[in-house]
Amino acid sequence: MTARPSLVLRDVAFAHDDHVVFASLNLHLSAGWHGLVGPNGAGKTTLLRLVTGELSADAGSLQAAPSDALIVHCTQGVDTCDDDILSLARRDDGDAFRVRGELLLEPAELARWGTLSPGERRRWQIGAALAREPDVLLLDEPEGHLDLAGRELLIGALARFRGVGVVVSHDRALLDALTTVTLGVEGGDVRVYPGAWSAAAETGRSALYATLKLASLPAPKAAATRERSPSRT
Repeated sequence: MTARPSLVLRDVAFAHDDHVVFASLNLHLSAGWHGLVGPNGAGKTTLLRLVTGELSADAGSLQAAPSDALIVHCTQGVDTCDDDILSLARRDDGDAFRVRGELLLEPAELARWGTLSPGERRRWQIGAALAREPDVLLLDEPEGHLDLAGRELLIGALARFRGVGVVVSHDRALLDALTTVTLGVEGGDVRVYPGAWSAAAETGRSALYATLKLASLPAPKAAATRERSPSRT
């Protein structure tokens, strides 16, 4: 990973059919975690897919530093035990041991991948992403299927990441604990505000406040059901 990773979008435009998602988007993101929030359908996942190159902008440019920056996107679904997950399980270097330890990942678990819970698979997916040491890491609702303990493990592991991080989340506790910048998506644009969810909401009486209200972020629950692996039959 470069010492100064960054992600710059200049005048990016993108439309889906006749619907304009982004008109002329400009962003300059430096190292650290950014919380990406907004109403459903505003374009949060579309923005992540533009950054990875899965979607091509209709106009404008996207540039990550360094020029050979590694960009990793953890999508919501984790069905396959892919090569990156297998690599994390097999590696015996210090970084791999650290990531597995932080997320309580046991390599022997992969022998029963088909019976692992969605939350367990999610931890393996994100652990594998961290082990690759990307310059840019994009997470789409990483808290999905994780219980309270799993979310705490996740936050601890992600806090060590030193690249450019962007996380789409509906978990206020995760946003407040992890992010230092809030990106509010609405109306074909992304507005940048300092601070995590709570700090950004307090600055509001502005378009940001309306955006965050529309996002309908749920308050963290005091207790959560422990994740379970499906029972074998």
